[in-house]
Amino acid sequence: MNKKNDCSKLKRAYMIPVAIHDGTPFIMVMRPSNKQFGGIMYQIAKGRIDAGETSKQAAIRECSEELGINISTEIESLGYYFNNTSEVFFSIVKNCEQDHAPCFETIHTAWLTIPEFLTIGRDIQKIIITDLRNRLTSIIDI
Repeated sequence: MNKKNDCSKLKRAYMIPVAIHDGTPFIMVMRPSNKQFGGIMYQIAKGRIDAGETSKQAAIRECSEELGINISTEIESLGYYFNNTSEVFFSIVKNCEQDHAPCFETIHTAWLTIPEFLTIGRDIQKIIITDLRNRLTSIIDI
């Protein structure tokens, strides 16, 4: 993970909604409806940054499209990944309900603990979730 980035290299944005229940963080993730959308394992909502969008705007849009959650609370950058081509954001949410059904790219959504994701989530994203766990430890008492 890199905290600084040359924004011209950014191609993808990720969003991780985090809910805290009894001191345990849960992250909302999705399983794609088709392998072409990133495989069959649980993964973080992510997608391309469209022309005219900031990476944060793209992350919010992808969260709405792939998870059915409209993020309106404070959003923090976790950093830059994958040779600085992707920026990852997270937001601690109070409401765990979906605002609407996810788009066709999503077959299933789930709230997983971080250990659960590290067991059954997409391998390439496990470093992101490990970094998230470390960041959350400095923010909340987990």
